[in-house]
Amino acid sequence: MLAVMGSNLASKMFFKVASTKLHTDAQTRLDGLETCAKSGAAKDQKFEIVGRADPVGTDAYNKQLGMSRADAVAKYRRDQGVDTGRVATVSKGEDGSSPDPWGWPYDRRVTVRIK
Repeated sequence: MLAVMGSNLASKMFFKVASTKLHTDAQTRLDGLETCAKSGAAKDQKFEIVGRADPVGTDAYNKQLGMSRADAVAKYRRDQGVDTGRVATVSKGEDGSSPDPWGWPYDRRVTVRIK
């Protein structure tokens, strides 16, 4: 998932199990964010990219998976020309994930925040 500034569930995108691949819809949403970051309201702002995972697997695995997801978004942003000094990546791993399997697909996400 890519959530921007606490947007609602309908505007969020999710990763598949154990995946770090950005889908076309995620890229489209990031492209919109890039326009805002380059010439819009977020011009010259810093961003924090937070990767998350569902609770399946070890804590260490999920922490790394969350970081890999955040890094995939950061790489796409760099490839689109956003200054790397404006982007910080972190992983929450499975912290705060749903205890119920029905919620796990929503845990596999990346959140982009304007700092």
